[in-house]
Amino acid sequence: MTVKERIMSEIDSLPDELLEQVRKYIEAVKAEAAGRRHRTMRLRGQFDKMDMRQTAYE
Repeated sequence: MTVKERIMSEIDSLPDELLEQVRKYIEAVKAEAAGRRHRTMRLRGQFDKMDMRQTAYE
């Protein structure tokens, strides 16, 4: 049984009063995941303007 299937079975067994709280929690998790950014650093050195992918394959 996958994680998704286990979660779905747990949600199916919840009372109707708690489903709104579960929906709000899922929406909050989705919004947090969408807001994540990959941070970059500017080192003011030789690697700032270098194409790292091209350099790695040379």
